[in-house]
Amino acid sequence: MIKDLYSWISLFFIFSFFIMFNSNYFGHPDNYIAGDFMVTPTQIVPEWYFSPLYAILRSIPNKLGGLVVLGIAFMCFLFLPYFIGIFQLIRNSLFKPFLKVVIPIFYLNLIFLGWIGGQTAEPLYLFLVQLFLSIYFLFFIFFLFFNIIEFYFMYIYSFFNKSFKR
Repeated sequence: MIKDLYSWISLFFIFSFFIMFNSNYFGHPDNYIAGDFMVTPTQIVPEWYFSPLYAILRSIPNKLGGLVVLGIAFMCFLFLPYFIGIFQLIRNSLFKPFLKVVIPIFYLNLIFLGWIGGQTAEPLYLFLVQLFLSIYFLFFIFFLFFNIIEFYFMYIYSFFNKSFKR
């Protein structure tokens, strides 16, 4: 309880520092140029929390296709708890070495998508966005696949070992 309280207070002070004293730290300088309707900006730079979404939209050449892929990206997070609840007998990730490797890779993937979302639209960056976007969707597919396999292995184990409780 004390450790949790210490963590919450520390996080509160870090967020308070950025909000009160350094609120523009994560902003991009191009976002503070006064708007001029006669001049087209060279590059649209989203805020840091929209950068992965902007990278996803920019990676698909078709506008409707980008919107569909963005919707699917949100739907993956929406259905993730259902996949976990249906096919998971062991709820603790301590016994799942797959998750210990894949979840940090997923976080790094989101960070890279955010970084690329703020870059210019060059062929190298478009290739990297498509690569990281495929890794993003492969995470959800592998996560579902390994949960199903784990479920059936545990079911077979419980069938042959009567002391295991389902």
